[in-house]
Amino acid sequence: MFLRYCIIIITLLFIYQCQDDPTSRNPFYGTGTPPAKRLFWAYNFTTSSHYQVQATLRAVSNQAIVYVADDQLSRISESRGILIANEFDNVIYPTLTSSFGSFPDVDGNNKVIILCLNIQDSGTAATGYIAGYFSGGQESLGSYSNISDVLYIDTYQLINSDPTFKKFYQTMAHEFTHMIEFNRQNLSEGGTFTETWISEGLAEMGAHLCYGQLTDDTSFYTSDPYSQIKNGLSLVDWKSQFANYTQSYLFMAFILSQSTIGSQIFKAFLYNSDNSISGLESVLGSYAGNNFQNTYQNWLIATYKQRLGISNSYNNVVVFGGPPFATSGVTSASIPPYSALFLKYYSASSLTVSGSSSNIISFGINGSGAVDYTNPYSTSGNGTLVSYNSDQSWRSSGSYSTQNTGTFSSPSELLQAQIAYTNSYSLSHRHCGFGQYRKKYGGRWIRYRRKK
Repeated sequence: MFLRYCIIIITLLFIYQCQDDPTSRNPFYGTGTPPAKRLFWAYNFTTSSHYQVQATLRAVSNQAIVYVADDQLSRISESRGILIANEFDNVIYPTLTSSFGSFPDVDGNNKVIILCLNIQDSGTAATGYIAGYFSGGQESLGSYSNISDVLYIDTYQLINSDPTFKKFYQTMAHEFTHMIEFNRQNLSEGGTFTETWISEGLAEMGAHLCYGQLTDDTSFYTSDPYSQIKNGLSLVDWKSQFANYTQSYLFMAFILSQSTIGSQIFKAFLYNSDNSISGLESVLGSYAGNNFQNTYQNWLIATYKQRLGISNSYNNVVVFGGPPFATSGVTSASIPPYSALFLKYYSASSLTVSGSSSNIISFGINGSGAVDYTNPYSTSGNGTLVSYNSDQSWRSSGSYSTQNTGTFSSPSELLQAQIAYTNSYSLSHRHCGFGQYRKKYGGRWIRYRRKK
């Protein structure tokens, strides 16, 4: 079973009421005294509509208020509610505010509401379901807003599959990271969005910092059960697949392993007004000693070393089985920007590459982990040939449409292996994946976490 995180942007406009008195829809605004019963707005992902749910107070702590939907009270007891609040206070809140920053506190009580409910979606344990979500709309005076800092956590499928509550807490950490990010980069900086692949990588790191290696992610990356990674999956172009989350998580884990200031490197990025890959590159230069391309290439090397059993290649931030090899016998592959192939030729000790354009970068790694940047590339002793697309024109233009072709020749192979790289790929200004979010409160912004 794997945790699958997805992102949805719902472009329903808010009615931004500049003169709206927040106490008219949140009578508990600023009091810090939560009522025994409260009505909350929530979102139905099946009907794409808002609805209200009555909830009962289960626990109050220094930083958390735990409410449980009335139809789910049998699933979250008062004692469990106290455990949830204490977990937030003692683990999630101090860890993530230290590493990422502060949350909005829109209602002035210095507490986060954890609303436990059966999230309305059409998913099942077999097909996947929504485990939790955060909506930036709750931080506004807009329609359907609770004017509160709310994390929505599932009490039905999630608890059925996870009686230990480990994934419940990981989901809380993931969504709280999004809340902190939204506070800094949308509210404090006036509505600019983090690129989606970075945002989801940061949220995964939030769960990692609280609870250690996300083994669902690392196992999925290595096994690649749906063959989404092995033949080239872009790190930077978001497709809302679980494979995207695993790559973003591992890339952020590698950044953490290279950081001279530990997890503070993530706060440094959030506090940089440039929320794009350029802002990340600036932070990498200051606190990891490299630009983006070199960091990406070193990440590929460290990832293959994991396959060789060189567990400290991530400085022990994570330890896993390494990347999947490209499909055996493949003769062509489409390589989007910042995706890579790990090619294995079992009878070859070196491989010659010819005809590649400048955007296609190749190198060999031998079985001892030594890297060979000179053509022909040494791949002896269980090594691999790595080839990736380094094109960065999309960083300024938002689109990518050039064609590069490379031919690999393995002298030791009876059949010469030829691999054509086609970079006919468009990002079409889809950075961030936030579609038509128009201004600070100009659209409904929801991130949700799917269990599969």
